[in-house]
Amino acid sequence: MATVCLTPLQQVLEERFKQMAGCQPEWARPYPAPIPLVGRNYIPGRGLMVYASAENLTWMDRDQQHGDPRWASFRADTARVRYQHQYQNPQLQVDRLQVKRFFPDVGMAPVSNGGLLCAAWLVLHHCHGTAPSSPAELLRSIAVANWCKYVMRGRKAAGSGQRSSRNLDYVRDADKLRESLPYVRIELDVLRPRLVIMPKAICQHPDIYEAMRCASPETTFVGVMQFNATVVNTRLNQPRFDDAAAELRSRYASTPLATWMGELTRVKPDHAWRFLAHLENELRAARGSSSTR
Repeated sequence: MATVCLTPLQQVLEERFKQMAGCQPEWARPYPAPIPLVGRNYIPGRGLMVYASAENLTWMDRDQQHGDPRWASFRADTARVRYQHQYQNPQLQVDRLQVKRFFPDVGMAPVSNGGLLCAAWLVLHHCHGTAPSSPAELLRSIAVANWCKYVMRGRKAAGSGQRSSRNLDYVRDADKLRESLPYVRIELDVLRPRLVIMPKAICQHPDIYEAMRCASPETTFVGVMQFNATVVNTRLNQPRFDDAAAELRSRYASTPLATWMGELTRVKPDHAWRFLAHLENELRAARGSSSTR
């Protein structure tokens, strides 16, 4: 196996995932469910877990010459630990001009683009009154993963015989989500996060949400919209979010969060503050609900 430096918790997760290995869903790409990226300072029972939705592998269809250094992570010996493998790859930690990336590339777009790391910073600051000063320091203390463990194959375009390279998300498809649930339950059992940030659409499947709660009864689950340009530019384009975003921006103007928000990619920072306002609302509601259980 290629040298990949796993934390002790990741080693446990890797073994548990291997024991679960079986037939891939027929609709999925032929890659095993990957284990989360878990920081070496993550503490079970007290840690924060951040879930994105699903892996986007459309770059594979565009990059037929295998020139992207990310391809190396999908070899048989590293595919299950590919998030850690990509995080450790120095070729992926610089941009096209060979300048070090502000937000590390971990193979999960909303994390690598910075949105979910800014969200994690805000959550930690809410919970502890302080938060890490750099993205690398933050990643040492939290766990991140895609909730969906499989990636849908592209559908064949009518009459062409070619598969579409459009990314396919299935957070509203309960049957497909249930294929990933056993792995999510393992993650929750091993990591026992104090708080989980995750796509709200997944929380809205009652049986899946209840299964997560049973796997980690002490966890508070906070469902939020997915972090992407469509959400921050359109779905959150409302006066109440704009007003709350302006207040948030002022409140955190002298903190690392203000710097981080200016480094976001693929989304306008001014609009991205709306997402943090939305997150803050959902966080307060979820913590209030959990305190009454």
